[in-house]
Amino acid sequence: RARAVNPASIQLFEQAISKDPAFAPAHAGLAAAYAYQSVQFPLAHPVDDLPKMRTAAEKAIQLDPLLAEAHAALGSAYARDGQWERSEESFRRAIELDPNRSSTYTDYAYWLLTVLGRLEEALRQLRGAQQRDPASPAVHRFLPDVLIAAGQYEEAADYCRKLPANHPLKNSYLARAQLGRGKVAEAIKLAADGWNS
Repeated sequence: RARAVNPASIQLFEQAISKDPAFAPAHAGLAAAYAYQSVQFPLAHPVDDLPKMRTAAEKAIQLDPLLAEAHAALGSAYARDGQWERSEESFRRAIELDPNRSSTYTDYAYWLLTVLGRLEEALRQLRGAQQRDPASPAVHRFLPDVLIAAGQYEEAADYCRKLPANHPLKNSYLARAQLGRGKVAEAIKLAADGWNS
């Protein structure tokens, strides 16, 4: 999962741009919104949004070359297009410009490192994001997922137990972690509870 994107957010960014075409953060936000929409609704937006993503991110960088979120958005756009080296360059530039922006680390881990199977690097990026923003919803979304993918089921289960009770993926992640630990009956119960909640 990608973080939830309301299709209305694209319209809001477009409205902001129409009011102030030189507002770089709106262009960066638009690019990121297109990227997440393309993951959430892949059948409706399989490749149509790739040029829009890249154009919006490039415009943001043109307007403000030092805007970290613009470089991160371009990194996401490149990753969606399978341009891995360019994506990594963009994410690294974003981190260089603003090393305290936690969402750059989570996007870097999600869009590039995990996809390429570089799970230990993805975990380092996610833990860095967690240090910078312990309440980050994106960290809570990705960290257990990547821990499970990396076979670190014990840590994933411990992490899942600490998630808020109302976290929408808590039971699903915990079920997967317990399944990885060989606790099949508990995993089935957690999965069933998740479906029924």
